[in-house]
Amino acid sequence: MQDTIKEAIKTKLLELYPDYTVYDEDLPGEYQKPSFLIQVKSQTYTSLLQGNYKNQMMLDISYYSNVSETINGDCLRVSNSLLIGFDSVNHCQIRNKKAETIEKVLHFTFEIQYSVRKEEEFIKMQKQEVNTKL
Repeated sequence: MQDTIKEAIKTKLLELYPDYTVYDEDLPGEYQKPSFLIQVKSQTYTSLLQGNYKNQMMLDISYYSNVSETINGDCLRVSNSLLIGFDSVNHCQIRNKKAETIEKVLHFTFEIQYSVRKEEEFIKMQKQEVNTKL
């Protein structure tokens, strides 16, 4: 699911900025500007009932501007469009959005929370229900 969410984020970024490059987790030595870098900063799983799990991910989208003189203005423009443009990704609500520029790089951070079902446990539970009914 993590890869699906990151792919949906990349798609959303390219909808907003079709001419920009989007990198996943690492910047190459000779990276393009303007560009975005998508990184998962933290992730937690919580076990729920009946093989269900709640996953919470903290993500950081870094923006590297190609503007040299008005970089803060460019970062402000991009941060506004990201704050407005990112409300949900892959049917998951985005929470705790924050944008800040540190050392000429915009960092747009947010959390995504979703639930998943571990299929093996679900199948075991179904078999147990059938066996108890026999």
